[in-house]
Amino acid sequence: MIGPETTERPRATDTFRATDPKDTLPTIVARTFPRAASLQRRASPFPHRAVRDREGQVVGYEVFSDSAGTTARGYAGMVPLQVFFDRRGRPVRIYILDNYETPAYMELVLRAGLLDSLLVCDPAKAESVDAVTLATSSSHAIIAGVTALAARVAAEIAAKPEGQR
Repeated sequence: MIGPETTERPRATDTFRATDPKDTLPTIVARTFPRAASLQRRASPFPHRAVRDREGQVVGYEVFSDSAGTTARGYAGMVPLQVFFDRRGRPVRIYILDNYETPAYMELVLRAGLLDSLLVCDPAKAESVDAVTLATSSSHAIIAGVTALAARVAAEIAAKPEGQR
């Protein structure tokens, strides 16, 4: 995985609440959403976790491209992603998970700032982000994975009223 740390994928029935001071949310979630107090696993419309604050309001979502069926193929195989979205469905943090792409090319992708570009672009417009020279297939897979995932989250999760999610 490329990113600071990993999280264990919970079972479908898992809900995490930080009710005891010594209990903590996974570090990756707490860094992304400072107001986060709980995680709720949801199965519909595809597996994801809703991140809630202390008042129970959704502040964002954690989604894996494999769960949503949006993982794209790079040069050497599939490039799965873990993406955190705000409550409106805009990506706020992207992690590239274990894959078979050439590590040197993935480093090129990271050093070129592709993930940062994907955070500031319109995720509905994949053409607004350029592929990284020398790592074209890998960067196209990341762009396609993030934009397809963002489109699904925005349309199928974030756009729905709370009771219909």
